[in-house]
Amino acid sequence: MPIRKLHLTTMKMNFPWTSSTRVVRKAWTEEKVDDQWKASKWCARVNARNIVRKQYNFSFDKLVLLLFLHLMIRSMVMMRCDIAIAESVLSF
Repeated sequence: MPIRKLHLTTMKMNFPWTSSTRVVRKAWTEEKVDDQWKASKWCARVNARNIVRKQYNFSFDKLVLLLFLHLMIRSMVMMRCDIAIAESVLSF
């Protein structure tokens, strides 16, 4: 697992604060962190989330874009309604 994709969990490894990557990787294999991760519920949740994301026909970015466009259109419609109400109140 790449280090940039790590999650904060209760798993613990012991190594010096200023240790090199080589020492961290050695501690990682000695503590069998990969096996602990695969047995954890957190891993199951991450895998389930990835499965759900793969089921969509659109990519996640396209879904976010569609949501943004929906909210923009909705706000424009609400603004037009507010202007129409204000004009009708002022015309009396």
